[in-house]
Amino acid sequence: MRQCAWDKNRGQEGALLASWECTQPSWRAEVEREIDLIEEIARVYGLEKFPPRLPAARTGAARLPQYESGSAVARALIGLGYREIVTIPHVDEQRDELFRPAVWRRQNWRTLSEEASVLRSTGSVTMAAAIEWNLNHSQRSVKLFEIGRHYRFNGATPVETPVLAIARQEKRGPQGLYDAARDYSFADLKGDLDRLAQ
Repeated sequence: MRQCAWDKNRGQEGALLASWECTQPSWRAEVEREIDLIEEIARVYGLEKFPPRLPAARTGAARLPQYESGSAVARALIGLGYREIVTIPHVDEQRDELFRPAVWRRQNWRTLSEEASVLRSTGSVTMAAAIEWNLNHSQRSVKLFEIGRHYRFNGATPVETPVLAIARQEKRGPQGLYDAARDYSFADLKGDLDRLAQ
């Protein structure tokens, strides 16, 4: 790279800083584009000398209408001992058909893989997969929830709907001297839902 001193005619035609001639060293094959060169100069100059700042937003920030209620539900479930999971909405078509036969297909859809060929029609699909994964990895005590979306058709119109999926699998310890350990039942899950509704 040709080095030059500060130019008082900066930005004008013929100025030294208006154009630079750079030659790529043979040992730096990764420096190919202009931004690579800028990054290299910044690294040599010292990245800590640049003030940290975010780029200016083009549109104003606004919360989605369901943000407050979703956050309140998430906080309540975390308070009850659940862990939040986040999954992609693309699922295996055969697994989705176990829960609902009508799936959302898009024309000219490029699938991520065979295991992610359709959009889920219910939150149970990904929740069952998360429980299965945990049980296969010897996690016998599992309390999970997901606030996500499911996809269905209303006639010919596709509809995207928010959904809450909750799953719980664990042994309940003895509550008293004469109680034995037992599996959690639907009544225990219903108790959690009642506390959530409060």
